[in-house]
Amino acid sequence: MQLFNQTFADSEGTDEGKVIGRLASEIFASTENDDLFVFIAMEEDKIVGSILFTRLTFESDKTAFLMAPVAVATQIQGKGIGQALIQFGLDTLKQQDIELAFTYGDPNFYSNEDNSDYIN
Repeated sequence: MQLFNQTFADSEGTDEGKVIGRLASEIFASTENDDLFVFIAMEEDKIVGSILFTRLTFESDKTAFLMAPVAVATQIQGKGIGQALIQFGLDTLKQQDIELAFTYGDPNFYSNEDNSDYIN
């Protein structure tokens, strides 16, 4: 939660950081394990990036997940970590036969460098 709070506070202001930190906390507290994928990027022993995918339910026979929020520590943004997290997450969803993924945000914000060494 701290990563989401700090990253969004740095880019959008303290209030937005608190909102996104609270959102991530509520997602963890209220979402069943089968309805949530969480991926992290680590540098040494510290979490420096994270992405959440939560199940979307609507009238369809297709399985869908929402990608949000996504955060990469401010001091290491621009190294492709966000893009690697997104790609890793989408690849994992595909392996699980999940047919649709949506985003609430702009994955183009992250660079296209492949930095998969950060992914856990």
